[in-house]
Amino acid sequence: MKHPFFAKLGPVIELRLQKSERENGFIYYQKIPEELPELELKATFGLAAPIQFEMPAVHPIFTEEAYKDFTIQDTSKPKISGSDKEELAPAKETDIGGDTKI
Repeated sequence: MKHPFFAKLGPVIELRLQKSERENGFIYYQKIPEELPELELKATFGLAAPIQFEMPAVHPIFTEEAYKDFTIQDTSKPKISGSDKEELAPAKETDIGGDTKI
């Protein structure tokens, strides 16, 4: 007597095995050519022609002095505490009409 788990699993595995053997058998029916066919080296359709990338010129505002001002260490995070928060007034909503009953 088999455990119920294996009694249910056995047929599933057997079906998967049969299916995979049947599908794998189709692959081997194709003929393999004796020599590789020559491929066209340049596609005639469906491809975009590449363009040469050119680095843009540096804008005059980017000087060494400007780069020195970009320091991450000098920045500080904003301090948010409970006393800094302001009380917000409720937003005014305009009546758009229509039925609001559910």
